[in-house]
Formats: sequence, C-alpha cells, structure tokens
Amino acid sequence: MKKLSIDQKDLFFAFENRMPETNHYLNLETGEIIPVFNINRQKFLEEQKQNPEKYAKIRPFGAKAGFQIMKEYVETIPIPKLQKELKEAIMKTGAFRSFREVIDKYPAEKKLWIEFRRRAILKKIKDWLAKFDVELELKALDNKHKRR
Repeated sequence: MKKLSIDQKDLFFAFENRMPETNHYLNLETGEIIPVFNINRQKFLEEQKQNPEKYAKIRPFGAKAGFQIMKEYVETIPIPKLQKELKEAIMKTGAFRSFREVIDKYPAEKKLWIEFRRRAILKKIKDWLAKFDVELELKALDNKHKRR
C-alpha cells in the first residue's frame, strides 16, 4: 500500500463540498487535492484523459452519510437528557438544523461531537483511499476532545 501525505484541511473540504459545478480530484502520485471549476475544467480533463490512473475523483459525502454519523454519535452520549433531546432532534424535519440547535446548548458536548464527526469522516476517507491502494498519512490526533 502506498503512503500519501495529504493536506487534511483540503481533503475534508473536498469530501464535504457540495458547491455546484465544482469537483475535486486527488492526485494519487503527489497527494495534491485539485479543485476543478468551470475556469480550469477543460484543461484538467485533458490532463486527466492523458493520465487516467493518476487522478481519483472525490465524491462528496451526502446527507445520508452525515445523518448516519449523527445517529451513531447520539448512541455514545452518556447524558440521558441530552441523548433524548438529540434523538428527538434527528427525527424532525430539518434534522441537521435541529441537531445543531440542541448540541449548541452544550459546549463541552459540542466539542466531543466535532471530534467524533471528524474521526468518522476520516474513517470513510481512509476506506475510500484503500480502494486505490493508498494509505493516508496524517499527523497524530490530539486528545483534547476525548470523553472522560
């Protein structure tokens, strides 16, 4: 398996970006994330056609994946009142907004949510990279947001 050092911020942005007419590709040789807009699309697609094995199109995670991460997180919460509030929030229309409104009232738990979500997304990214026989190289995770 080939190890690639990839900018974490760019990688996460590419997997979460849902801007119309914007795509991101991973250069499987260098680890560079390449944003493709209308202005550079033709030039990039020509390069990709010449070197099809060099690039992997990044398909952003959809709402279904985000909802699943929220559901999984709710099951980890040891505070019954908060767990109940979040379960109710994700069952409403506008689940993402409702979830945010509840979690925003609990700053310490919000930090844990952010870390949980980051780790869940990172796992999905690593699974995707494994399809290309690529192992992601990132700096060690900090432990600031671990539940005690």
